[in-house]
Amino acid sequence: MSKVISGAATLAVLFCVAAFGNLLPNSGLTEGDKTPAGWSLSGGQGEWIRDRGDGMGCLKVSGGGEDSNAWLSSPVELLPNRVYRLTFGARGEDTSGGTVVSGPVFANVDIGVPGREWAFHHNVFAAPSRKEGLAVPVRLGQWHLKGSAFFFRPRLEEVEPVHRGIGGLLLGEGERIEASRYFFEAPFDSECRNHSRALAGFTARFNTGRWCFGPGQGVTYRHALAGRRFLSGQVEVTCGYYVSGRLQVEVSADMKEWIAVGAITNSGTQKLALPAEMFPAEAVRVRLRGAGKSCDLQIHAYGFEGDVDGTPLRAKGNTRYVVAESLLPRLRVKLLGLGDALPGGDNFAGLRVRNQTGEAFESEVRVVFARPEGEALTNSVPVSLPAGATDVRVPYEAPDVGSWEMTVELGDAFRARGGVTVPDFYDASYGERLPSGNPQMVLWRASSGWKIPRARALPRQITGGLTLRLAGNESEAVQLVVKPSEVLSNVMVKAGSLVCGKHGIPAGNVSVLRVGYVPVAQKTDSTGVVADWPDPLLPQDAPVTLEAGVNQPYWIRVEAPADLPAGIYRGEVTVEAEGVKSAVPLSVEVFGFALPDMMTCETAFGFSAARALRYHGVTEPSDRRVVTDKYLRALADNHISPYNPAPMDGWSVKWKGLPQDG
Repeated sequence: MSKVISGAATLAVLFCVAAFGNLLPNSGLTEGDKTPAGWSLSGGQGEWIRDRGDGMGCLKVSGGGEDSNAWLSSPVELLPNRVYRLTFGARGEDTSGGTVVSGPVFANVDIGVPGREWAFHHNVFAAPSRKEGLAVPVRLGQWHLKGSAFFFRPRLEEVEPVHRGIGGLLLGEGERIEASRYFFEAPFDSECRNHSRALAGFTARFNTGRWCFGPGQGVTYRHALAGRRFLSGQVEVTCGYYVSGRLQVEVSADMKEWIAVGAITNSGTQKLALPAEMFPAEAVRVRLRGAGKSCDLQIHAYGFEGDVDGTPLRAKGNTRYVVAESLLPRLRVKLLGLGDALPGGDNFAGLRVRNQTGEAFESEVRVVFARPEGEALTNSVPVSLPAGATDVRVPYEAPDVGSWEMTVELGDAFRARGGVTVPDFYDASYGERLPSGNPQMVLWRASSGWKIPRARALPRQITGGLTLRLAGNESEAVQLVVKPSEVLSNVMVKAGSLVCGKHGIPAGNVSVLRVGYVPVAQKTDSTGVVADWPDPLLPQDAPVTLEAGVNQPYWIRVEAPADLPAGIYRGEVTVEAEGVKSAVPLSVEVFGFALPDMMTCETAFGFSAARALRYHGVTEPSDRRVVTDKYLRALADNHISPYNPAPMDGWSVKWKGLPQDG
């Protein structure tokens, strides 16, 4: 049976660390004689610091910018195809160039140039499929780093991947379903590194965001969705570095017969359609294999997509990595999921408890987010577990941005621990709630510079209305965010004129634009997030329907005429929907001066007219003129001067804000 339990979250100062095993020797780096026990320096400059001032030791490596060296642990016995997490603290001193390197040689992770303050790093990796040669050292060192890097509290432990359950399916990091189309992007740049739910095995080497192939080395992915069949499929492979040989791409539906679908013989991206006779298929296996006596190439991206049968849905997976331990033999616990662990997300811990004691078991579930320095957020919920099997779903409050240790405990019977990083994208420290007067919708505001996620916790601060400050001949915007508590249809946001005594800003100078979202399926750097990103500003051509519990920002942009007298101009913005209407005050303070048409400060803003035209699919010369002029006018209206403003020879584009001879 299923039992849903709710409870309030409370703050506490607690750092909860379960006593799980560390596979690395001498984690405190305090034991040893002339060198730390269980560690040795590969060469070059290095030092063991027995006490860094707090009773803990640390390791130091130094480089001159063109060399490399590392501290090596004694060999660690790893198991094939198992998943491990390496955690360590690092900082730098007078560092530049190069990078810190970490992990076993078959799964190296570069973390870049370390900062001066201690920071913890978490790297997850899968072990190769081979059974021999898996007793390997773990490295903490530098490559072409100028300066010194320090390491402390290294920890290596086997972890269990916990994938997200959605609609009866398990979806891991890099997986998503849009209606009846399945997508997978290997999450090389996430915490997962070389591992994913789809990974079936490998013998190739992994190095910071890429598979490195030599002769005969391979990687196999298995794509399957329980209860659904693939009706079609294609793979996309990107080779970012090529020296010699070829990468053979092969597919199979049964692991018995492999069909060659293509070969990579140079750098670039290839899309390969899979044979139609393979489908429908319960599972699709894709094998990447290095061929040729001197094969030397690297794969920087791998993706698979295909149509699936079954009820259409929209879902995005994730994977958490935990160390779990059951402490009472007659109370067996399985971790079903950890939720989003994001502000405003679907945050819950799911447990399946099999109570074999023969009687009800009274306890509590604790979900704790903690930092090493002591800050913690603790959620505690009482539970009553009858004899037999029970599914428990415990909601929790997610922490602020940054890296946290997440621990889930069921009394003294079970505990699981894993790392969680909340990206800056979900920062909930900004914004203020606004009065709406209607329980069907929550309104809040934010400055125009924030990228607001669809799912984000509501602001804690409260204010009375929307405010702006600007000069004459200037445009400025504020964001009004609508978050319905239930589905709202026929939503329109409107703004009227603004008045200050006998003067006013006409309604035509107040525009309302709906913020659109672009689905980002692959991160471009470590600060990115696979999510819907707010970017385009869309005119309100027609009313829209807003989902319950989802943020929808609107840009309220005001343009002050150049001759407008100083003062505070007041009006309101209304949000109208089917059966609902709310009005929010809008006040605009106009300063007693105006900005010039011509910018007096020099700027250098890149703008590619050719790229903009290609994005819009414009080919006719007359249309190209119109579209380019709209871009240039938008830049001018916002006092931005791009370099290379004349995109085509012979064009005579006259627009506000740029000298006619420029």
